[in-house]
Amino acid sequence: MLFVAGLMTYAVFKINAINEIKATATAFISHIATGDLEKSKSMAAGQVLWNLAQSDDLPKARVERIKTQVVGYSSEWAIVNCLAELTL
Repeated sequence: MLFVAGLMTYAVFKINAINEIKATATAFISHIATGDLEKSKSMAAGQVLWNLAQSDDLPKARVERIKTQVVGYSSEWAIVNCLAELTL
């Protein structure tokens, strides 16, 4: 019985982690698309942050839909495929 409880705890943790990663990716793409440079910078790192720091302004669009798929993750990183439908 303890083994089953352990599997269920792991499954719940994995679902929560994936949902949090998807929410973060969706928020980041939304900030980029709507032209919110400061919020975009606060969520970025590495090359993306450097590119944003070089920008004075971002083009603005209306977000119609964002679909995300978590490809892989650990406690420190995630790979997420995002498809954003935007209206310019």
